[in-house]
Amino acid sequence: MPPIDHLRIRIDALSHRVEEARQTGDTFRVSQECNELERAIQVHEDQLRREVADMEAAKIQLHRLRARL
Repeated sequence: MPPIDHLRIRIDALSHRVEEARQTGDTFRVSQECNELERAIQVHEDQLRREVADMEAAKIQLHRLRARL
């Protein structure tokens, strides 16, 4: 499963748990899970930025190669 799909599933599940936590007083644990999920999203964003930078570098290299022809 692609990471973004996994993150969205976790967010949906956590959304339901937030509603339940308000009623049961289990907000600390749910808050910790929100923090973990936020870090996971940040890691994913960082990976995507690196991949985009790599693609841009590859595109520039390809344009240079094409210009040499």
